[in-house]
Amino acid sequence: MMSLIGMRHVVVAINKMDLVDYSKARFDQIVEEYRAFAKQLGLEDITFIPMSALKGDNVVVHGDHLPWYHGPTLMAYLETVEVDDERLQRGSFRMPVQWVNRPNLDFRGFTGMVGSGSVKPGDAIRVQPSGKSSSVKRIYTWDGDLEEAVAGQSITLLLNDEIDISRGDVISGIEQPAQTADQFETTLVWMHDQPLLPGRPYLMKLGTQTVSATVTDIKYQVNVNTLEHVAAKQLDLNAIGVCTLSLNKPVAFDPYRESQDTGGFILIDRMTHNTVGAGMLHFALRRSQNIHMQHVDIDKQARALTKGQKPAVLWFTGLSGAGKSTIANRVEKLDGDNVRHGLNRDLGFTDADRQGTRGKGRGTRDEGQRAEGQGKPLEPSAQRLALRSVRVECFWGNIQFRRHAGDGGSYRLVQPIAPQWKCLRPKHPNGSRRDLIRNRLAVQELH
Repeated sequence: MMSLIGMRHVVVAINKMDLVDYSKARFDQIVEEYRAFAKQLGLEDITFIPMSALKGDNVVVHGDHLPWYHGPTLMAYLETVEVDDERLQRGSFRMPVQWVNRPNLDFRGFTGMVGSGSVKPGDAIRVQPSGKSSSVKRIYTWDGDLEEAVAGQSITLLLNDEIDISRGDVISGIEQPAQTADQFETTLVWMHDQPLLPGRPYLMKLGTQTVSATVTDIKYQVNVNTLEHVAAKQLDLNAIGVCTLSLNKPVAFDPYRESQDTGGFILIDRMTHNTVGAGMLHFALRRSQNIHMQHVDIDKQARALTKGQKPAVLWFTGLSGAGKSTIANRVEKLDGDNVRHGLNRDLGFTDADRQGTRGKGRGTRDEGQRAEGQGKPLEPSAQRLALRSVRVECFWGNIQFRRHAGDGGSYRLVQPIAPQWKCLRPKHPNGSRRDLIRNRLAVQELH
């Protein structure tokens, strides 16, 4: 764990030396064994201190029982060890924006804590992920303006240009700006009783920004005892794995080894808002940089004016037998079962399948809804009114994914309300449930 989170200084306090008669040979044996283990983890700066807390040896003062040890006591080491402040101040300037400070029309500042580097009035800056640039006009604090701000200080920056900046953006030095991407390789520590399953949507908090995130693949799990890489389809409580992570939009970041503030993140459960995982970004996947949406000249607004109608996608969901397919079929003859004969033909229905994976990262029920939803944005863009009948319940994370994939205002969730006993009745010979077509409809607009 120390290696994963990037600790650069390690102290090994070897206690109870009084039980081995303060043996130097036993101390040297422990040091040799630990160094061999630490070498596998890449730990280099390690200080070993023999001590006896019972007798007080090498806790605050050296004592008389360890004349062969000439290093610092435990307290002396902790009080003098170099911390990361100096290293961070030598790094590139980074400041995640926490708040846009605009008390009146004459003042517009961007507030946050300097994560690394330093900044002065006149310095050129770049805002990520937008890529817009400007220069620093003032560095404002409660105690007055500063000539320079360094890592660890909370400040408000005023810029010379009016550019669009919001909470979650990262202000960087223009010469070495933060990277931007929406797909990453990460190391993830799972912290929840329910296992991590690829394909399930979560919230990711990176610095001051919160975005939607999905673990698309678990490359391998790390055996914490042997450090070997083990194949895994899920991560259980306290498991550590290397995964690929996909976000719903690009974010500014640095590899964790360079900056913990802009490279470390947590995953949050969408329903309970509990923290379920913590991770470190290693690098952006290549496909996040070289695949871009193609601009089209004739957009949805132009088609709306031409055809005189508002495009939308209506998602029919609910219990099997509630009348979803009947309603959709009467309007457009479009049904979720038909999609399963092609796009989603290999996806299952079991509870384990709902969020699970099969084969090489192939999702099942969540994956089915995701795959169906990915094609829907093209329909409102083409000025179509599309109806979709989905047999299983729509998970909120998948609905949000569909909204982001297209236009949030183009999606409506429709749930036919039917008694449970009706849902258990057999279908009409022609495949429909005629008595259910008159069901009361509950239409919920997605927010």
